[in-house]
Amino acid sequence: WMGSCGWGNDQWFSLQANAEPALISSVHRLSQRVAVALQHEEHRCQYLTRQAKLMLAVQDEVSSITETNGSPQSPFRQILPKCKLARDLKEAYDSLCTTGVVRLHINSWLEVSFCLPHKIHRIGGHYIHPEALEHSLKAIRPYHALLLLDSEKALLSQLPLDSSPAV
Repeated sequence: WMGSCGWGNDQWFSLQANAEPALISSVHRLSQRVAVALQHEEHRCQYLTRQAKLMLAVQDEVSSITETNGSPQSPFRQILPKCKLARDLKEAYDSLCTTGVVRLHINSWLEVSFCLPHKIHRIGGHYIHPEALEHSLKAIRPYHALLLLDSEKALLSQLPLDSSPAV
């Protein structure tokens, strides 16, 4: 249901024409996050430029091989082992399709995390519609719940000396 992505002001993942608006919005948010990370790395160290040059070199190499032996070949299998960006984008696509959770490290530096609510939030065997989930989350206030990820003793030991023991 999804193809590829771009960056800058032209972020995109291609979706089927009949995709739900909530899915389109979610995938758009992911493409924006990837775009921001790529823009940052381009400004920092010309990461996108270097990766694009690698991909173009492999494509030229495959094209010249195709011209000599006459049988058309796809450059994608040759690009993956040589280009970290191509591997990252493939990993994002595969993760999105299988688990709905994406965790990338663009240029082994910037983390891009994303969760596709359509794939992971469900009760029983039924998926929770993203609008229903968003509506419920907007109703939650800080006083509704507190989830402690460490033991009570570990948390208390991290508090300042002047904190209230009633916490």
